Amino acid sequence: MRKTRYLMLISLLLAILFWIFFRFLQTQEVVYNLPVTITNLPTGMSSPRLIQKSIPYLIRGKVFDLLLLKNSEISVELDMKYYDSESKSIPWEYFRVDLPKRFDVEEITPYPEKDFFIETDMLTSRNVPVKLVFDNEEVKAYFTEKGFSYTPKLVELTGVESVLDKIERLNTVPVTNEHLMSDFATVQLILPLENVIVSVKEISITKPERDIISKTFSLVPVVTNVKQSSVPRWISVRVIGPKALMDTLSVEHLVVKPDSLVQKDGLRKLMLEFPSELMLLEYSPEKVQIIERK
Repeated sequence: MRKTRYLMLISLLLAILFWIFFRFLQTQEVVYNLPVTITNLPTGMSSPRLIQKSIPYLIRGKVFDLLLLKNSEISVELDMKYYDSESKSIPWEYFRVDLPKRFDVEEITPYPEKDFFIETDMLTSRNVPVKLVFDNEEVKAYFTEKGFSYTPKLVELTGVESVLDKIERLNTVPVTNEHLMSDFATVQLILPLENVIVSVKEISITKPERDIISKTFSLVPVVTNVKQSSVPRWISVRVIGPKALMDTLSVEHLVVKPDSLVQKDGLRKLMLEFPSELMLLEYSPEKVQIIERK
């Protein structure tokens, strides 16, 4: 009786083993999502931005192989030499899955069969204009009227296309009086924040052919009416202009008058008149006190 029971148990175990064995030898279809890897990225192309991270694959094979395949590190290789820049995709015919030799599958194809889209950019270069930014309207007017110039007017940028498309021009830091009175002035460009290579980082300002110099005049009188006096009575004025004119210029050519409006501090701002070929750099003090005479 006990022997019969052992035989029945062994028969049952053998039946289960044979069932498992034949089950693993059966052919089955499954769909696995295989991760994507990029190969042969061309020089100058930015790292691809994958719209999807994996590709569903229909795999037909023995159950045993499919179980092993699911737990293996297998990916779909996308060869960028087949990348179509117009459609931004790689045709599905060029997908490649390298299976280890121990795997024996009857079929492995994308499911469904469709191209894989990739967002990427090629490095490119283009020229953009330089825009001079001025500290104020007076500096801008003087720069234009006196014939100053600057170089270069175009700057070459190198970067990925999607970034360069956003850059229409490069601005400079503000051009000041000090730049225009310097013998050799350079002005920094405001560089893009993103990863862009700029051919130059500053521009040069060139003076007009005739000499431009600056000069400071002291003891320039503040002009008031006979019933008023100012404290202080004189100020200093610094101007810039053509050397030929500056050599003949004197305090008589500079007229300083107090404004009629009294400020909150009890002082009045000063108004200056001078030849139109000159540019005012600075004057001190900028306000005076007006005393009414009795």
